[in-house]
Amino acid sequence: MKKYSLIILMIFLLSSVAFSQDKIKVACIGNSVTYGYGHENPDSTSYPSQLAVMLGDDYEVGNFGKSGATLLRKGHRPYNEQQEFKKALEFAPDIAIIHL
Repeated sequence: MKKYSLIILMIFLLSSVAFSQDKIKVACIGNSVTYGYGHENPDSTSYPSQLAVMLGDDYEVGNFGKSGATLLRKGHRPYNEQQEFKKALEFAPDIAIIHL
């Protein structure tokens, strides 16, 4: 019986992945490097923008970079107090890349 239930579970998991149309969400969270500070056009030259191109249409990449942000909660500009942090949470990513 366990053998059949395992096979049924595997078929279910494979079919749910195969028929899923949702894009995989990737949140790029971080400071000025993530934002693309110093780039003439961060919307196309920041690393999150380049990552989106490399990953292709099956992924949705969000840039939640904030220049000057820090990981420290008692630091100069704590990331968790920034609007980008709230937007990253609302984005509800499947994958988070953090560079702080």
